[in-house]
Parts: sequence; structure tokens; C-alpha cells
Amino acid sequence: MIRGSWATVSIFIGLILAALLPIATVYLDIVVLDNGLPEVGVTETVQAVLLLASAVLFARKVKRNPKARGFLVLVAAFFLVMFIRELDYYLDMIVHGFWVYPALLVTGMAIAYAVKNSGTTLAPMTAFGYSQQGAIICIGLVIVLVFSRLFGTGSFWELILQEAYVSLSKTIVQEGLELLGYGIILFGSAYRRPAPRNLAALEF
Repeated sequence: MIRGSWATVSIFIGLILAALLPIATVYLDIVVLDNGLPEVGVTETVQAVLLLASAVLFARKVKRNPKARGFLVLVAAFFLVMFIRELDYYLDMIVHGFWVYPALLVTGMAIAYAVKNSGTTLAPMTAFGYSQQGAIICIGLVIVLVFSRLFGTGSFWELILQEAYVSLSKTIVQEGLELLGYGIILFGSAYRRPAPRNLAALEF
């Protein structure tokens, strides 16, 4: 009972911290540094760090959990590709759109590994879908890949603010929501709770 209650409290605290993070970084960029959320600002940098940390957390679990290696490699690679995409500003200095090449390389290697080790991919993926960790990470992904993109669309805010519209308002909303999602993803990546017994005790 106590253990279950603490798990609930820890999730609540983790989500609160994830919600406070974008407020703090946007405040630093806009108010303290007065730089208008640039590509090399605090908010963008923290986004990249959170994604890399999530990828590393799953990569470290590959050796510890051989029964789920195929799935864990896929997840780690997915976050690593997202991290590479966040570095597009720097990679574009090489050639415009260069980030696609390392992203495709990582994706191809991960898929090949997962196919070769299919016995450690599908069952863990199912267990992950039923786990609290899976639910937390999926919420973060929805915020990053769907909600931040739609709610942070420039035309949407132009329609609402009309003459009062400034592009920075759209950028703050989109980047802030992205960072919220990345914070939730990192929390989910670090969160440890066994999967239901009927789906095998796979620890992610």
C-alpha cells in the first residue's frame, strides 16, 4: 500500500518538475538573457539535453535486460534520432538538411537489430504499452509531436491575436510545449515500475 502510494506521489512530483522546467528556461531566454529564444538559447539546449539523456537511459538498459534488447534498442534509437533532429541548426552548417543522413543511419541500424532479435522486441513492446512508464512516455510524445505542433502553429495565433500577433508569441508556445513534452519523456525514461505479471516481469 505504502509503496503504491509513493509511486503515485513520485509521478505527481515528476510531472510538476517537468511542467516548471519550460517556464524557467523560457524566462531565462526572454527576460534574463533577452535573446528571444534563439537556436542556441537555453530552451533549445535543454531540449536537446533531455532527449539525449532519454536515449542514454534506454541504451543503458540494453545490457541489463537481455529479454527486451530489441525493443530497448528501438526506443533508444528513436530518441537519438529526435536528438539529431534537434541539432539541425548545427548540422545544417555542414550541408542543408544534413541531419537526415545520421538520422537514417541510426534508424536503419536499430531496425536491423530489432528484426534480427525479434524475440526480444514484440513481447516487451506489448508489456511496455501496458506499463505506467509507457503511458508517461506516450503522453510526452503526444505533446511534442502533435499538441506543440498544432497549438504552436503561427497561423493559429495570427487568427487569435490578429493585429497584436508577434512571431515570438508562437515561438514561446511551441518551444515551451516541446520542452514540457521532453521533460515528461525523460521522467518516463527514468521511471521504473514492473510490468503486469501476466505480461512477464520485464523491467524497462
